[in-house]
Amino acid sequence: MVVESSAIDVQDLSVDYHEYTRDKVFSFGKRQTIHALKNINFTLEKGEHVAIIGRNGSGKSTLLKCLAGLLRPASGTVVIDGRVIFLSGVDPGFDSELTGRENIRQLAPAYGVKKENIEQFTESVKQFTELGEAFERKYLGYSGGMKGKLGFGFISDLRSDILIIDETFGAGDREFKKKSKARMNAMVSEIPTLLMCSHGLSLVTSICERGLVMNEGELIFDGPIIEAVSHYEALTEDSIHWIEFPYQKKYISEEKLHFDFGEEFQIIENMRLVIFDNKLKQFILMEEFENLESFSCLRSDLPEHLDCIFKIQQFKHDKWYDASRYVRFTTEISS
Repeated sequence: MVVESSAIDVQDLSVDYHEYTRDKVFSFGKRQTIHALKNINFTLEKGEHVAIIGRNGSGKSTLLKCLAGLLRPASGTVVIDGRVIFLSGVDPGFDSELTGRENIRQLAPAYGVKKENIEQFTESVKQFTELGEAFERKYLGYSGGMKGKLGFGFISDLRSDILIIDETFGAGDREFKKKSKARMNAMVSEIPTLLMCSHGLSLVTSICERGLVMNEGELIFDGPIIEAVSHYEALTEDSIHWIEFPYQKKYISEEKLHFDFGEEFQIIENMRLVIFDNKLKQFILMEEFENLESFSCLRSDLPEHLDCIFKIQQFKHDKWYDASRYVRFTTEISS
């Protein structure tokens, strides 16, 4: 029986994937079953803000897709009381051939915005995104930063009984990220019930009061968020924390190159910045720093041509491991 105040009730939820493998060229192959979720049980009461924490591949996204009705479970039940919005990334389904305004107006009804509120909703998104005349241009011609701004402006202006977020979303330049963070905090405070998945531990501890820790498809911890984070950190103390940059290029000013690891990635580790010169075909900087929240490098220390790429590495087990992909530099601020 579901308690009357429950927003989400999950009982014995299991999800299986099937893949076919062949060990010989002309064999018919065999089907292999992958148990993505194994007998998950939890109840989310109305008004709770809960975070799902876990390594990549632990089953977090699979669980959220089940709750959103996008995946059919192999067994078990999911009972939800209330209107749900599921957000994953910053593209809610925009059409490349439509303008920013047309996309917002067309998608708004699908996300529950009432007909009489569509114009007000559209203007609110336009004002927040600061896209100016680009708001009236085709989405096809938007830069990555502009697409992110439009997507975040849209999804952060939605309201529902239950909000499910798969990872966090950020877009645009440094100032817009600050604005986005404030907008997200305001959005979350107005949502009655929240279930979110994120690698940003400082973010989830500031938003959620309860944490679910997933590992290899199983729910291994359910309790207060601080204890959940401690449980996760103990579980992953020997793992590399992968940094997923929210941009394709890193802006560098005339004075310096600056990183704010605490704000941008919510990770403070023993790290190393590695810069590779594409013209000289050699590494020109390997700067190590220990548990720093921010780091700056003078522009004069870098080649004038600036045809360089960089990555972040972390120090584990007496060895440096890659913790990010390579990203290029740019002197242009994302629009």
